[in-house]
Amino acid sequence: MATNNAINNSTKITTFNGSSTFSKDSRAQMISVYIFNGGGGGGSGRQGASTAAGGGGGGAGGGAVFMQAPASYFDTSVTVTIGAGGGGGATQGGAGTNGNPGNPGVRSSIGNIMGAAQASSGGAGGTATTASGGTAVGPRIMYAATFGTNPGGTGSNVAPSAPSASPISGGGGGGSGGDTGTARQAAAGAVVSNFDLTTTVLAGGNGGIETGTIDGGLGVSVSAAGNLGWLSGGSGGGGGGGQKTGLVAGNGGKGGFPGGGGGGGGGSITGTTSGAGGDGHDGQIIVIEHF
Repeated sequence: MATNNAINNSTKITTFNGSSTFSKDSRAQMISVYIFNGGGGGGSGRQGASTAAGGGGGGAGGGAVFMQAPASYFDTSVTVTIGAGGGGGATQGGAGTNGNPGNPGVRSSIGNIMGAAQASSGGAGGTATTASGGTAVGPRIMYAATFGTNPGGTGSNVAPSAPSASPISGGGGGGSGGDTGTARQAAAGAVVSNFDLTTTVLAGGNGGIETGTIDGGLGVSVSAAGNLGWLSGGSGGGGGGGQKTGLVAGNGGKGGFPGGGGGGGGGSITGTTSGAGGDGHDGQIIVIEHF
């Protein structure tokens, strides 16, 4: 029987926003671990002829894992690695050239426990038509199968898509295309929702448009949202708007912390550099020791 003292039935929470070392408290009885991977970067837009300069795809949101085990299963000291968010695809300066893909997010880990089965991929660079969003494995609880996914939205020369809601971290919205006749609206980043996938917890970043704000909005970070009553990653960054008659194409918005995917960059008309893809945000690990 445990000795009755002040620490019994209490918890100790350690949050890692950067790589470090976790040292187990010798009095811990059970340990819970929440792991968020880095989000994928959005692809940049294509530079090309009007209506043939599509926006880049949004980066996928970082996957997540929840794990709980008796404290005896954990080593006294283990390495903590926080997965970096993937960088957005670089702007395209060459005429008639597709955009650059976003970089994948990196998996986070603590000891032998890794976040999700694969890293979150970056969005594809813009083409004359559509550019696929990044893909990722959905969240896992212990050894259960994944539920839901958190992909990035599709970039397009006409109508980019907003990625579906995610209960963990949101994918970036697709960038819109360059079109001298019509200002094309880019897609918003994915919202973070409850498990019903209809109740919004964190709004995604706004999609850009030349007639308003052309750059995609930033995804919302958990730290900036206050007490949510919900443990999740950040929402997706919005896609960048395509060029119409202005001097620039819009850049994709950065994903929210932790693990939000970056938005795709907007397409540009020949002679103007396309919009860059937004960066995915870094991951995070939360450790709760139960006494």
